[in-house]
Amino acid sequence: MRYLSFSQIFLLFLSYSLIGWFSEVVYCSSIQKRFINRGFLKGPICPVYGFGGLLVMSILEPLSSTWIPLFFLSMLVTSALEYVTSWILEKLFDTKWWDYSHYKFNIKGRVCLLNSTLFGLMGMLASHFVQPLLIKLVTWIQEPLITYIAIGLALILSVDFIFTVRKLVNFSTYLAKLEEFSETLKTYFVKEAWFNSSLSFDEILKSLKEQTKQKSDEVTANIMKRIESFKNAQKKTISFINNFPTMTSKRYKSQLEQLRKLLKH
Repeated sequence: MRYLSFSQIFLLFLSYSLIGWFSEVVYCSSIQKRFINRGFLKGPICPVYGFGGLLVMSILEPLSSTWIPLFFLSMLVTSALEYVTSWILEKLFDTKWWDYSHYKFNIKGRVCLLNSTLFGLMGMLASHFVQPLLIKLVTWIQEPLITYIAIGLALILSVDFIFTVRKLVNFSTYLAKLEEFSETLKTYFVKEAWFNSSLSFDEILKSLKEQTKQKSDEVTANIMKRIESFKNAQKKTISFINNFPTMTSKRYKSQLEQLRKLLKH
């Protein structure tokens, strides 16, 4: 890649992030037949595409005039980035945010041949058609204006990132508390005649509501209060399930299934 200032590179990063977000939204929304705001951030960007675009444009610049070699190496570079990103997010939050296990030729559900092929095509087309236009754009904007623009967008992105990380942590904490609460319910009501250990969390809640109509005690009342607090918290966490419909988790499998049921109602 030709010499560019940090501000110019940052604007390229945001441009690829925006293009990636738009591509994800169109692709995933067409499959789900409803609008899906793909991406962790509130803003219309997917940073992984920004990093992928910069990697392809810098590492594979010597191949920018080719087609077939550029296609296959774009597949390799972007798939490696997607795999590493998936692994890091899973380790941090005990959740696999996308899962390609139902696709043929996948590697641990993190990457699959179909998406890798699409990434290869995007990298090839971006190198030949998109990159030259973006370079002209960022080099056309003069200093100090481009620096001011970059700083302003960086501040917005930073705020968005901080709030998103908080939401991710809260989401993981919510799943952990939901798991703990499920076990508490089973422990407390295991000796009740109406209770069955094979009941799902949703079924336990329905049975519990019926019981509270017949009798009332302090423990049951406290449990019902916790149930209401979980319902309120669901509104803040449910968007992640909606935006990442293939999300899976070995640890919180039943909790994710419960949240998906709520989405259908």
